[in-house]
Amino acid sequence: MSRARALVGGLGLMLAASSLAAEVDAPGVRRLLALLDGVAREYGEAFGDDGALARPLELEEASLLLGDARDQGERLGADLERQLAVLGEAIEKRAPAAAVAGRVRAIRVGLKDATGIGEDVFPLARPSSARGQAIFRANCAGCHGERGAGDGPDAAGLERKPRDFTDPTFMRQETPADFFRVISLGRRQAAMPAWENVLSVQDRWDVVSYLWSLPADLRQPLADVRRQADAAVTAYHLGERDAAELAADAYLSFEPLEARLGVDDPEAVRGVEAAFLRLRTALRRPAAGREVDEAAGAVGDALQVAASAASVANPRPISHLGVEWIAGAVLATMALLVLVVIRIMHVGFHVQDKPQTRTREVDPIV
Repeated sequence: MSRARALVGGLGLMLAASSLAAEVDAPGVRRLLALLDGVAREYGEAFGDDGALARPLELEEASLLLGDARDQGERLGADLERQLAVLGEAIEKRAPAAAVAGRVRAIRVGLKDATGIGEDVFPLARPSSARGQAIFRANCAGCHGERGAGDGPDAAGLERKPRDFTDPTFMRQETPADFFRVISLGRRQAAMPAWENVLSVQDRWDVVSYLWSLPADLRQPLADVRRQADAAVTAYHLGERDAAELAADAYLSFEPLEARLGVDDPEAVRGVEAAFLRLRTALRRPAAGREVDEAAGAVGDALQVAASAASVANPRPISHLGVEWIAGAVLATMALLVLVVIRIMHVGFHVQDKPQTRTREVDPIV
């Protein structure tokens, strides 16, 4: 065997796994894998721990995603169509979430084994919240608002209010992978379009990274509350009659933040409430300048504590996805495979090129 033939043989071993994948629609397979993952997750979220239906919209979303999956599966063979039909029957009968998840898992594993194709879900570079912010503002702010609070100009015309990504309670129920899936596939029940054919994988992860940084922005609304409270104190010292009203407005600005802060530090919320009560009471008394200033200081201190709680309450950073670790592991595995192939070829070359020595034939002893 010549070195050229050995090289071709080595490359053939490396390319054999991808030969089957070349015969099918790779983007279609990846989309089907993503759709099936969405079916399992949405179906699981539809039911509570007791198995009772808790979120009907999630069940409808799972059915819609399954419809998309069946449309995609028609192009990949009758056997897959039958498996998806059985899955549809299980969902229609509201089978246990674990059973549906197991059936989805089996279909996904079989599809990957048959095609050699996996999901294209990891970014090529570290997700950037700065790039994600620009993409978000250009494509998403109309509904979700500039700061992701679900208060964009187009939100009023929607049947369901867009999600508030600055709500720690909601954020703790989600994962970056959940966000990536919804951005990719959309949610028709919430008028959320699919972005998989518009934004690249990298772009979608950049948006996820930006969204995952939003809860820290609670510090800015709290600073706005502080400025409103200070304005009330200034109005009091100037003898203006609306000082108490300004303080009430400041407190009303704090109220929408209570639910978010209360999840992690309810004591901080109670501290702000008590301080505002003290300030509003003092503002209604004449010649109580010192008492007003002390109460205003208490409000400032309480808001500072709340801001610290908001900072600590920020969900885990996007780096916890392990994207870099996984990418590094994949690259290391590929490098090791190449080294093994080269080593095998190298040993083969030496065996082939080694001069053969002829041994002297010895007549048998009679």
